[in-house]
Amino acid sequence: MAIKTRVDDDWIERVVDHEDFEKAIERQVKTVENLRRHLEKNPTEQAKADLGRAVQRLSEWYRWTEQWNESLKLKDEAIAIWAELGRERARTLVLLQKALTQHFAGDKEAAYTRFDLLLSRLNHVEELQNYLDFAHDWRARCLARDGRFEEAKADMEEALKLRIQRGNEPHIQETRRLLDSLSTIQ
Repeated sequence: MAIKTRVDDDWIERVVDHEDFEKAIERQVKTVENLRRHLEKNPTEQAKADLGRAVQRLSEWYRWTEQWNESLKLKDEAIAIWAELGRERARTLVLLQKALTQHFAGDKEAAYTRFDLLLSRLNHVEELQNYLDFAHDWRARCLARDGRFEEAKADMEEALKLRIQRGNEPHIQETRRLLDSLSTIQ
């Protein structure tokens, strides 16, 4: 289910339609519970991957509702699942999401350390470079929240450059909007 979100003035991603979102969270919690039971009865790689995707989605949705601890707990579960399955791209995405969540939860030092490590890794591992723009975008949001606008702008410009190369128009438009917001703060 696609959930429409926006980035607010605090640089946090917020859900647009809260009523539908609450129902979606309830369904996703039940889905995770059912997938856990299914995995116990049928411990296949596919069942584990299904649980990994569901847990990862729910962890993001909890982030959007500022349930930081629950979000981080589920992110750790998803990271472990993807590591066990050897799915490095999926694991890397959740690690990036965890850095953003850690920052919003108040653990800024851990967030920036994780971003730095991941950016270094993304720059050196070709198969993971498709997440480089997200790393720059999300770190820029954290920097902006901390009033580090020049650094945030540089990261957002890098995200825009990468997204233009890929030609993903919705991401390009949103990144330009965020970059414009950063430029007006200066």
